Amino acid sequence: MTDDLRIEFLKDNRHLFPILEESYRTEWKEYYGPGGPGDAISDISTFCNKDKLPICLVALKRNLFLGSVALRQKSASHEHLSPWVTSLFVMPDERRKGIGTKLIKAVEDLSINLGFSKIYSRSATAIDFFRKNNWIPFDRIEESNLTIFKKELGP
Repeated sequence: MTDDLRIEFLKDNRHLFPILEESYRTEWKEYYGPGGPGDAISDISTFCNKDKLPICLVALKRNLFLGSVALRQKSASHEHLSPWVTSLFVMPDERRKGIGTKLIKAVEDLSINLGFSKIYSRSATAIDFFRKNNWIPFDRIEESNLTIFKKELGP
């Protein structure tokens, strides 16, 4: 159950940097792993905002890290669109328990509070998840097997 799940800003939970860094390196090996172009700790460090992008939210239960999601200004593939929901991650043992859905709802609410009417995301693996949460697929990057989604926000 997710009844006692809390969604908080990473900025208020900097002690989670090491576990978040390890999670990124494990989940997105091609990008954050050895030899990959990404720098997990650098990206995570930039997410420590509350009222401007980029922002990261974390899911906690009894002060244990269960997952995260970020809201960023840009995506490498569609620079003309903004903002982007990225880095959606749930600890493997906690998947399929509603945590991802709570994280995505929290980042949607945050986006509305920041004044955005649309948000975007992309995924190669979470296609059904985004569709289930009323995100609309509108583009595809075949060479990287990514589906691009948008979500219209509002009442």
